[in-house]
Amino acid sequence: MRIAVGQVELTTLVALPGPHDEVRLAAPVLLEALEAGWGKEILADALARVLREKWRRAMVHEHHSGR
Repeated sequence: MRIAVGQVELTTLVALPGPHDEVRLAAPVLLEALEAGWGKEILADALARVLREKWRRAMVHEHHSGR
């Protein structure tokens, strides 16, 4: 999974993976970051952490369900 965070002057650019559940998970982090003025490195790390946890939970569930 790849995400991208960049800044051009006052504009912050963010590319998130789909489908919608990843965007829903990342949106609160993104809004907090924009309000607080986080830099791109901090934002990218926070987004990656949220999405990584989603995939960890999915892998544990898959492992326990025998898929």
